[in-house]
Amino acid sequence: MRKWIFLFGLLLLTKFSMAQQRVTVLTQTIEGRGKSQTRYKSNLRGDSLVANQSTTFRVSVVAKNAYLIINADTLRLDFNDANFILGVNEDRYQLYATYYHQLKEEVMVRHSVIAILKLLEDGIGDYPIEEALPLILFTPQITKQIQSATIITQRTQADMKDIWHCNYHYNGNGKLDSVSAASDEETRFSKKIVFKKGKISSIKTFRNIEDRQVSSRTISYADPSTLRWKEVVEETGKNRETELNVKLKRTIQ
Repeated sequence: MRKWIFLFGLLLLTKFSMAQQRVTVLTQTIEGRGKSQTRYKSNLRGDSLVANQSTTFRVSVVAKNAYLIINADTLRLDFNDANFILGVNEDRYQLYATYYHQLKEEVMVRHSVIAILKLLEDGIGDYPIEEALPLILFTPQITKQIQSATIITQRTQADMKDIWHCNYHYNGNGKLDSVSAASDEETRFSKKIVFKKGKISSIKTFRNIEDRQVSSRTISYADPSTLRWKEVVEETGKNRETELNVKLKRTIQ
């Protein structure tokens, strides 16, 4: 009898634990290369996200600082109330006041992982968040949030750093129109959002990683659960150009 009571209690605990979690599966199909899946699991509080049971993103708040912890890596977030500036390690984001207060509450009070990932969704800085970025592609941020940013990256093949000045442009309706990140010598990243009837039709991005790998991507937003994009990747050191046709399907369990 005790055994059955124990098993019944264990079953209820398992069901309760599952009910407290949200699971999203992304299935990526690359034409001519096959399929792959990434499984994301988050709790209802939103302070933890696990990708493929191997990479864990979680938020920790200590005194006046917040930390996004990704396995053994940590991003430190510093909120400057006087100037509405958010520091992420060495980087500085000048935010609009309304968004600043909203983000601060999401991070400092609710410990929201997704709120931080959405801020960093363009992946311009040296942030170890690549595994989570495909999840954010389905809900790109287009409201007035960031005014400008200064982002510092470390060269991979030289003992020096690059400083990128990031500009954010909004259209007459207050929606994000374009983003650019450049130094005095080159452009690291650019993004252009195309709207049709007030909704996102496509997003075009350009990314240059130290002139070694240059990619151009156009994502189509025709279906809320399926994204399609064409990407051209140039690897200058190998004198090779690759064209990819990709479909990314989202399933929420």
